[in-house]
Amino acid sequence: MCDITISLSLDQLGKYDQGVQTEVMRKWFFEHFEDPVHRTPYESREGGYQWIWGGPYDAREQLEEQFAGYVSEEVIDRVANELERECLEWAPVESPGDYEDYYLDDVAAIENCYEQFTSAISDVRRLLSVDIPKETAGKFYCLLFVNVITALETYLSDKFIKRVMNDREALRKFVESASHFGSEKIPLSQVLKAAETIEVKVGSHLADIVWHNLGRIKSMYKATLNADLGNIGPMMKAITKRHHLVHRNGQDKDGNAIDVTPEDIHSIICLVESLVGDIEKQLKEPF
Repeated sequence: MCDITISLSLDQLGKYDQGVQTEVMRKWFFEHFEDPVHRTPYESREGGYQWIWGGPYDAREQLEEQFAGYVSEEVIDRVANELERECLEWAPVESPGDYEDYYLDDVAAIENCYEQFTSAISDVRRLLSVDIPKETAGKFYCLLFVNVITALETYLSDKFIKRVMNDREALRKFVESASHFGSEKIPLSQVLKAAETIEVKVGSHLADIVWHNLGRIKSMYKATLNADLGNIGPMMKAITKRHHLVHRNGQDKDGNAIDVTPEDIHSIICLVESLVGDIEKQLKEPF
């Protein structure tokens, strides 16, 4: 039997027996489609699966579109019946831009990044007033500390992305200043095509950035938006502390436990509010 990992053209496929054709067709199908149970959101109140990645797709239609005229209707019918017994509606398999596009859509839907930030900080302040048993208070305060840093990261990313994706001048400055794009070689014949897809490429790149790398973020804000984040030293120390809380289970690199008190949380709140406030003064437009 033919090794189906070997690439076959459609014309070649017709020369093989039905067993090989069946295997090749199934292999092709599962390279492009999957049972929606794997990652498609399901909301019973909304009527079932939410086909945010595309679909639903009918197996028979997809097989006929790809293989009709190259293999017999009998083989297509057999494979389609097998697939329909496994699942009636199919979703596309994951592609590199799926989650990036979804994330950028969420950012685009945010009306006011600053209001979202202040709301998150207000929630933390309210939680600080809750009576917590002494034996769990330490972990509770660690979570609040991390949440404050997360609120800052979210603000920094959403503010920057909304500005760049909605302002052609900011988009141009970002592309010109980002080393990721400066090193890309584009043939002259592809320049216009590259220009047509630049927003997609920028969006994909922004979705992958680590927004608590403040050294890099400070440079991006300055080069693209002409906004100065000022002295980020104290904030960097807080982010290092957050790293230990999240990735080292509350211990520093020497294995010492890190304590977080309500006073620590109030201090970090003041720090992030000052940073965000300075950015808001420099970027007053409602992006």
